[in-house]
Amino acid sequence: MLHPILQATADALRAATVDLAPDDIGRRRQPDRWSVAQILDHLLRTYTSTAYILNRCVGQNKPKGRRPTLRERVAAWVVVDLGHFPTGSQAPAVALPSPSPAPTVRDDALAALAQLDGAAAAAEARFGRRTKLANHPILGPLDAGQWRRFHFVHTRHHMKQIARLSVQSSRSNYGIVITPGVIEFAPVPLCYSLHEFTARPFLTGPEATWNPRLSARTVSSNGWEPVGWVRSTWRWTPV
Repeated sequence: MLHPILQATADALRAATVDLAPDDIGRRRQPDRWSVAQILDHLLRTYTSTAYILNRCVGQNKPKGRRPTLRERVAAWVVVDLGHFPTGSQAPAVALPSPSPAPTVRDDALAALAQLDGAAAAAEARFGRRTKLANHPILGPLDAGQWRRFHFVHTRHHMKQIARLSVQSSRSNYGIVITPGVIEFAPVPLCYSLHEFTARPFLTGPEATWNPRLSARTVSSNGWEPVGWVRSTWRWTPV
C-alpha cells in the first residue's frame, strides 16, 4: 500500500489516462508541446531520479540535503505547502522525455511511483522525518514528506495538461465535449454548469450516458446567464 499522498498521485494519474486511446496518448498536437506519452515519460523520469537519490542516501548512510537559500525556501513554500506549480517551468535535462516513449509508459510510471514510495519510506525511517534528504534543482533540499508532496503537486499539474489534451481530442471527434463542470453541445453555443453528476468528468468512448442535475446557462457577450434547472439523461454518438 502506497503512502496516502503517493496513492493520491497514482489515482490522479490513472483517472486522467484511463479512457485515452493509444492514438491519443502518442499524438503531439503541437510541435512545441509534449504528447500525453511524453508527459507520462517525464513523470516517470522524475519518479525514477528521486527514488535513485533517496536509495543512494540510504545505501551510503548519508543524506544529501544542504542548507536551503531564502529563494529556495520561498519556492518550496509555494509549491510544496501551497500546492501551486508555476506554469512554464523548464524541466531539467534528466527529466526531459523521449521523443517516442514506450507504449507501456503509463504502467512504467506507476511502477516507478511505487519504487519512489519505497525509497522515501526507507530514507525517512533511516534519517527521520525532518532530515533534508536530497536537493531539488529549484526548490532546494527536501525531506521525505516534502518530496512526496512535490510529486503530488507536480503530477497534478501535468494531469491538468492531459485533461486539456483529452478535451481537444473529444472536440475533434464528438458532438458533445465533456470538461470538468461544463458540457458543450457543438455547434450550438449552449453550456451547462454541473452541480451533481454520476459519471466520469471525461468520457471519450463512442457512446455514453450522462445523468446530471444541471443548471442550464446560455453563453452571451456579457458572460453566463442562468436560465433554470433541468434533470435529464443525455446520450450521444460520434458526429
